[in-house]
Amino acid sequence: MSVNCIDDEGVDDYVLITMFGAPWVDYGIDDLPNGERVHPPYSYGYHSAYTVTSRLTVNNQNNQAYYATLFNRDVELGLFSWKGAKRPFHSDVFTINKAVVNETRQPVLYHTFLCEDAAGKTLAVEVFSLTNPESIYLLEDQLIIK
Repeated sequence: MSVNCIDDEGVDDYVLITMFGAPWVDYGIDDLPNGERVHPPYSYGYHSAYTVTSRLTVNNQNNQAYYATLFNRDVELGLFSWKGAKRPFHSDVFTINKAVVNETRQPVLYHTFLCEDAAGKTLAVEVFSLTNPESIYLLEDQLIIK
């Protein structure tokens, strides 16, 4: 955006303002069973372990963005270089290939993260069902940009 101003002496001044958009995110995650199938009474069964493979490509369009993992229900996948968050950076690629023991005995895996800068927020939500005996399947896949 540019703004043209004329001062008291009639001299034109131009101001150029760079406006960035919300962070751009491309996220893919796959989960495969990697353990026994547990059948508790009066409940859904679940996989006792699984392998997570994911790739997150980020372009913030500036150097002021912040990323954090949210709502993981006590399962930290270590997406941001084995940390729960990453502070200001312009762009990066994060990958993991990790075996996870389902110590929380949850029938679902939530993986949600928030990317935020001055221009907006990007929220990615992935929810997988761990109840199917043969596979792990995606229940919810949302990318919310504000």
